[in-house]
Amino acid sequence: SSKISMVLMKLYEELGDRISIQYGGSSAHRKGNKLLNGVSMVLSKQKELLTSVKRYYSNAFTDHAKQDAINLCLGVYVPR
Repeated sequence: SSKISMVLMKLYEELGDRISIQYGGSSAHRKGNKLLNGVSMVLSKQKELLTSVKRYYSNAFTDHAKQDAINLCLGVYVPR
């Protein structure tokens, strides 16, 4: 790969993480298609599980206020 494509992929990954953290409360799931050995794969699966738990908590308990704020900024807020 060229240096430009590597820089663009890194930028894309960072932006994905920031959007994911802002909305979902955790970093992006399954970043890229990197080859993993056995130990790295186990650690990766544990990290994905933790990310899923964080997202579940965020969605179940804190997402309503966040979504209302986003809807207000977009001009589509409907009071409850």
